[in-house]
Amino acid sequence: MTSTSIPPAAPLWKKAMLKIVIFGITTLVLLYTSIPLVISLVLSALLTLIAGRSTSAGYTALMLSVSIGTALLIGEMVLRSIPPGKSPHYYRPHEYLQQCCSPGGVRYYKKNSDIVFDMPHGDLAAFIGTAGGGASESMGLVVEPRSVRFVTDETGRRNSESFSDQQYLLLGDSLVAGNGTTQDEILSEVMTRDFGAKFYNLGHAGGIAHYKKVLNEFKARYQVNRDVFLFIFEGNDMPMDRNCMEEMRRMYAEDATNPLVGALFNQAGTAKQKQSLPFLNKSEVYRLLYSLRKRIAALVSNNYLALTPIVTIKQINSRYVAFYNPYIIETVNKTECKSWQRSAQLIRSVKDNLKIIVFIPTKYRIYEGVASDGAGKLPSVKSDYLRALASTIGVKYLDLTDDLVGGAQKLMADGRFVYWRDDTHWNGEGISIASKSIKAFLEEAEEE
Repeated sequence: MTSTSIPPAAPLWKKAMLKIVIFGITTLVLLYTSIPLVISLVLSALLTLIAGRSTSAGYTALMLSVSIGTALLIGEMVLRSIPPGKSPHYYRPHEYLQQCCSPGGVRYYKKNSDIVFDMPHGDLAAFIGTAGGGASESMGLVVEPRSVRFVTDETGRRNSESFSDQQYLLLGDSLVAGNGTTQDEILSEVMTRDFGAKFYNLGHAGGIAHYKKVLNEFKARYQVNRDVFLFIFEGNDMPMDRNCMEEMRRMYAEDATNPLVGALFNQAGTAKQKQSLPFLNKSEVYRLLYSLRKRIAALVSNNYLALTPIVTIKQINSRYVAFYNPYIIETVNKTECKSWQRSAQLIRSVKDNLKIIVFIPTKYRIYEGVASDGAGKLPSVKSDYLRALASTIGVKYLDLTDDLVGGAQKLMADGRFVYWRDDTHWNGEGISIASKSIKAFLEEAEEE
């Protein structure tokens, strides 16, 4: 009778240590692939439980995590070797330089940067470039490659000079930051030249709550007060809530006068963008994968409606122009949304700092206005709401729509536009018109 020897069981402390190591390494690897923290912890826990069934399974799981981690480390080294602005994995400087976040939850760009970035296209081309978006056949007629110089200061704001004696602050989203536009043509640079006074750019992608955080962080850092020009973008600064969207569906469900708008209300859907730990932003691998994940999320869903396609391309004066469908939905909205009350509260809380509130219309509003020889046919409920709010709190208010429509009509004869044709952001032409419009408005107000 032969005896079978049973290998001695590993000591309990070794099993415990193995589980801890597997859990820790797996969590770190998953985080660096941009998977949100909670999901990373759950997946790591499941793998640890499976690995704990036997010592061999544990070592297999450990080797798998270490192998993936090694591959990510090699990828990190490769990405860091690519010269700034030349990475094929980013199509614009915004994602390449974006950092998150300060202790106060404020997003900013990589500090003290000065790069020239070759943009092959704008954000609308990025939205449909992977999945088609229903408009990919015409996108080649829309793309506008450009070279963008992107300069940031010591705080990660898009300024050629750090803050010192600038008299005014510009507060707003990526249109104020100047996404897609080279440094000399962004709003703060143009207004500094037009006004003969220095403007400091606090712009960064985000909503009104983020703008307040940016302003508070600025004031805490420099201990100064400056007049603030607050810019509200129609497209996403005061997004519709679910009740408002449902009301719009009812209004437009049988609207035969605008088949495009009717087609956009085909289904509902929401998606929450999740963020991982801030310190991971120092990793090139993490920032790349996080950027790709957000782009894919934008293709399959968005915070407003699940729209297919999410980009519409129209021919305007023999040129093709792309429009972002969620912003079209915001533009044609006829209903005052309850969610705007929160935005109003935030604006009221900073009213003592405000010199003026400026409304930036969507590209769709501008070029629908051009097509109809004026912008009067579209509802203006959001601008009207902001105008009433500004009047209540005693702050000047300017809607840029009329001046941008008028400027767009003049430029079209030369085949020029006020927004990038492949982007949701305005270009140097639109920014120049806006700067002159604000200057003229304030001069007129001071004379009254």
